[in-house]
Amino acid sequence: MNKNFMDFFEFVEEPFDRMPGADFYFTSKQYRDALQALNTFIESDGVFMLLTGGAGTGKSATIHRFIRNLPSSTLFAYIVFPNLSPEELFQSVLENFGIFTKKKMNKAQLAAEFDSFLTEMEGEEKRVVLVIDEAQGLPVETLEELRLFYDNGKKSNLKIILSGQLDLATRLNQEGLAHLKAQISATASLTDLTKEESSEYIVYRVNKAGRKNINISGGALNLVWTLTNGNLRRMNTLMERTLIAAFMDGSHSIKAKHVDSAARSINAIMTKRSSSSGRGVIALVGVALIAVAAFGIYTFVNSRTTPTQVAIAPKVTPVVPVTPPPVIPEPDPEPVPMPEPAPEPDPIVDPTPIMPIVPDPEPVEPLPEPVTVPTYEPMFNSGDIVAATTPINIRALPLGDSERIGGLGRGQKATVQEEIDEWVKIDYSGGEGWVAKQYLEISFGIFSPGDLAEVTTAINIRAKPESDSDRIGGLSRGQRVTVIEETAEWLKIEFMNQEGWVAKQYLDKVN
Repeated sequence: MNKNFMDFFEFVEEPFDRMPGADFYFTSKQYRDALQALNTFIESDGVFMLLTGGAGTGKSATIHRFIRNLPSSTLFAYIVFPNLSPEELFQSVLENFGIFTKKKMNKAQLAAEFDSFLTEMEGEEKRVVLVIDEAQGLPVETLEELRLFYDNGKKSNLKIILSGQLDLATRLNQEGLAHLKAQISATASLTDLTKEESSEYIVYRVNKAGRKNINISGGALNLVWTLTNGNLRRMNTLMERTLIAAFMDGSHSIKAKHVDSAARSINAIMTKRSSSSGRGVIALVGVALIAVAAFGIYTFVNSRTTPTQVAIAPKVTPVVPVTPPPVIPEPDPEPVPMPEPAPEPDPIVDPTPIMPIVPDPEPVEPLPEPVTVPTYEPMFNSGDIVAATTPINIRALPLGDSERIGGLGRGQKATVQEEIDEWVKIDYSGGEGWVAKQYLEISFGIFSPGDLAEVTTAINIRAKPESDSDRIGGLSRGQRVTVIEETAEWLKIEFMNQEGWVAKQYLDKVN
C-alpha cells in the first residue's frame, strides 16, 4: 500500500499486512486455546506437541505470538526448513542455538553435542524449546530420528513443537513412527473462521490500523466470507485489494462492489502472470478449491500436573473438488472467481461500537472493468546481497501456488538476480528460486568499520570467516564488539584486544 492510500483512510499501519505486528494478532477462542495449549505444554513433563491446521489458518502467527511471550529463562530455536536430512536438521538446530560444529560430524556425534548443550542449560535452570514449522515436509527418516534429540540424556528441559498442515498428524500413523507418536503429549488444531468470526476479524484489523474514516457494509463482509471461506490468508489478500478498490473509487464506505472489483483484479493479474510464465500447468484453469477440513481445538484430558494426552489423527472431511475460486496464498494474491451479482443480504451487526457496519442501500452492481492495480517500485539491483527478515519459502516460479523448492531462515543471505513485481529471483546455497521481496532487506553494507555491534545469541569466534574454521573464542548474548571488516555473511570484530570472525546474522548494529 502506498502513502496516498494510507492517508486516504487515515491508517497508522497497514491493516492486512501478511506479517503484522503482535498487536494485530486476532485472539478469537480457538487462538486463545491454542496459545494456552502451547504454554501449558512447556510447563508439563511432555516432550512433543503437535500444532496442526490447514494452509492459511494462522499456525505460524500463533507460533510467533507464543515465542514472543516466552520468558527469558527459555531458549528457543525456530526451524522452517522441513525438507532436511537428519544430519542437516541437527546441524540447523545446533546453529540456531549458536553452536557451530565441524560439518563432517555424523548423527550420533551431533546428537551428543546437542545433549551436552541441554546438560549445560539444565545446569543454568533454562528450558530449551525447539519449534519445527511446516513439519509435514520432514522426510520420514528425519521424523524417525527426532527421538535422538531426547533419547541420549532424556533431558526434562527440552520441549519440541511440531507445527504443520493436517496431514502431519496422519503421517505419524506410518510404520516406523510409533515411537515418536507415543511421545506426543499434547495437540492443538486451527481451522478457518466462521462467518461471524470473519467479520469480527476484518473489523478488528481495520480498527487496529488506526481506523478513523472508513465504514464497511454488511454486504461486503458477507461477500468476503463467501469467497474465502474464512481463511485468514485469503481474507488478507482480498481485503487488501478491496481497500485499494475503494480508494480508487474515492469511497470511504467499503461495499460489496469493491470486493467484487478486488476479486476481478486479482484474477486479471494471475491470469496474465500464468500466461507469461509459459507454464500452463500452473494456469488457474482447472484449479479446484478444497474445503479445508477442521478437526477441532486441542483437548486436554488429564489434570494440570500431568502431560496433556490428546488423540493425534484428525477426522478429515473428504476432499470435494469444486469450481474455482482457488486458494489465495501468502504473500502474493491469487484469483478469486465471483458469483453472479445478487441483492445485498441483511447487514451484520458490528461487533464493536467503534466501527458501525452500514448496509448497502441497493443491490450490488458488478463493475464492467477490473480495478487497475498499482505498479510495484523496484527495490533491488542485480547482484545485491539480501537477507530474509523472517523465515520464507523459495518458489520455482514467481507465483504463490508454485512448487516450494526451499526456504530461507531469518538473517540468511542470498544474491539478487532479477525482480518482477512483488517477487525477486535469488541465487542461494541450494540453487535458484523466487521469494517475496517484502521479506528481504539489503544485507551487505549494514556495518562500517568502527561500528558497535551487539550479540543476539551465544556465538563462536572463528579464526577465519568459515564455519569450520578454528574456534578461538566465544561471545554471550548482550555482549558488544567493535566491527573491523564486513563480508556478505561474516564480521571481523575486535573484542578484549582480540580479533576474529563471527557470523553476521547473530549481531545487531548499535545505533
